[in-house]
Amino acid sequence: MSESAHFTIIPATPGYRIVYDGSDGLFVSEHVIAWRIETFEEEPGLHSTTTPITVEGEPGLNWAGLLSPDGSVSWAEAEFSSLEEANKAWADRRR
Repeated sequence: MSESAHFTIIPATPGYRIVYDGSDGLFVSEHVIAWRIETFEEEPGLHSTTTPITVEGEPGLNWAGLLSPDGSVSWAEAEFSSLEEANKAWADRRR
């Protein structure tokens, strides 16, 4: 990461929650209270990452995605209409 990183904290819209990968599949946990946006310079230009923040800080290492207020679940490469649908895809992914 570059020394010219810039951090912005934005309050989260109520209803977002962290989805974790547990031994029995995905489960919903903490509420997201804010988003941390980190912007930095790296070849070939400007990049940014967004991290959800809970009252306990950043999510644990086993966080898998986000539950949106509308009940959909998303992670980096996919979005699902429900936690049930996401759990099926997650189970297939683990095989």
